[in-house]
Amino acid sequence: MSEEIGKFLKSLRESAGLSQRDVYEKIGVKQSTYSSWESGRHEPSGSKLIEICRLYDLAEIVTIVFGEMSDEGNFYLNEGEYDLIKDFRRLENSTRFEMTKFIHFLADHDEFYMKHSTLRQGIPHISIPVFDLPASAGNGIFLDSDNYELVEFTGQEIPQGTNFAVKVSGDSMEPDFTDGDIVFVKQTKTLTPGDVGIFILNSEGYIKQLGEDHNLVSYNEKYPDIHIDEYDDLRVIGKVLAKHDENFNPLDHI
Repeated sequence: MSEEIGKFLKSLRESAGLSQRDVYEKIGVKQSTYSSWESGRHEPSGSKLIEICRLYDLAEIVTIVFGEMSDEGNFYLNEGEYDLIKDFRRLENSTRFEMTKFIHFLADHDEFYMKHSTLRQGIPHISIPVFDLPASAGNGIFLDSDNYELVEFTGQEIPQGTNFAVKVSGDSMEPDFTDGDIVFVKQTKTLTPGDVGIFILNSEGYIKQLGEDHNLVSYNEKYPDIHIDEYDDLRVIGKVLAKHDENFNPLDHI
């Protein structure tokens, strides 16, 4: 975690065209202290992180993470806000990245969001990013792109552990998953044989079942299994938890 923070601090500083000396003098720490942050040997305290955010004009991030600030410069968080911060810190870095983009989206589209309230007729709704399963996924990092659509689902339908959703392309997983279906996905790098997952194989995106010999299995019998050899670049993106049911009735689950 310290290494990731160090890279982030260095990126901020270089983007602003500042030297390390410019930064450590502005925030009031020793050169050796600041250098240890960028190198990943140590992490800045919360108060110094706030000063860094102010230095780079990241006030919105400070408010989102720490809450509103009083005239005395203190942040007040209620119990629910503390719980949200605790949950945020439990997330993997890649998931934090997606959540941060989602928070910024909500902040930029607050008027739209209020018109489409998350509470309709007393039933909670949640918006999550839905990615297209790409025919070509470049370097296999399509989840780090902005190529997604926020789609609202009833909270009862989304399985616990869901990080995002993917729109199925093709018929290789019929009859369970058909072209255009939306599946809820938990981001993970490992799967157990028998799990259905989202994979990137040699820059191509797939939804497949992981076989016993770690080949990729299609449910549709007209598609042969994909055998993986030592020259293939196979990446697990996530585990498919469930499929979106267009006829889902949240009243049946209250």
